[in-house]
Amino acid sequence: MLKSKRALYIISFCLSIVLSFIPKVGIQVEEIHFARPYLHFGFPAEWLSYYGGIRFGVNILGILFNFFFIYLCLILLIKIWKSVKRLSN
Repeated sequence: MLKSKRALYIISFCLSIVLSFIPKVGIQVEEIHFARPYLHFGFPAEWLSYYGGIRFGVNILGILFNFFFIYLCLILLIKIWKSVKRLSN
């Protein structure tokens, strides 16, 4: 199992980036009439916005929230896994 917090940090950061670019999960499209649609990336919180051309917007609090949310979910899953493993023995 994951014994290192550093490995858990890296996994949660990578998962927060990967989940952001999965269609129908991390990408939200905001349709605007007579213009290109705005794309917002991030799951569960938006952290990157693309407005067309070279215009981007970055929300630092969104990426931090995603990182800690996924980190806490992974810790919870590890604790559940250990308790199920202990009960099955």
